[in-house]
Amino acid sequence: MWELNEVPRIRPDDPATWVGPLDESEFNGDSSNARSAFRWNLRAPGSEDAFMKLLPQNETVRGIADQLLGEVEEQSGTSGVYATFPMGERPKNRNSW
Repeated sequence: MWELNEVPRIRPDDPATWVGPLDESEFNGDSSNARSAFRWNLRAPGSEDAFMKLLPQNETVRGIADQLLGEVEEQSGTSGVYATFPMGERPKNRNSW
C-alpha cells in the first residue's frame, strides 16, 4: 500500500499524517488507486498472491462464503485495500457507529 502512495504528506512512519480529510488536490479518480476526502480505495494489489491466499483461496473464508451464499465461483481477484482515514475533529454522524 505504501509503495503505491502518491500523496507526499501521508507518511507510513507518521500516523498523525493519516488523518483526513484529504485536500481536493490529493483526490484521484483513477479506479485502481482512488482517493477522496476520507477514503483511499487501492484496488491495484487485489489480484496479488498474498491477497488471493488471504481471502478467496483461503479454505476457511471459502467455507464461510459457501455457507452464507451457496457455492461461490473461483475468484480472479479481491477488491484490494480500502482504507478510511480517521476523521480527526470532524463531528461524528449521529447515525453511525
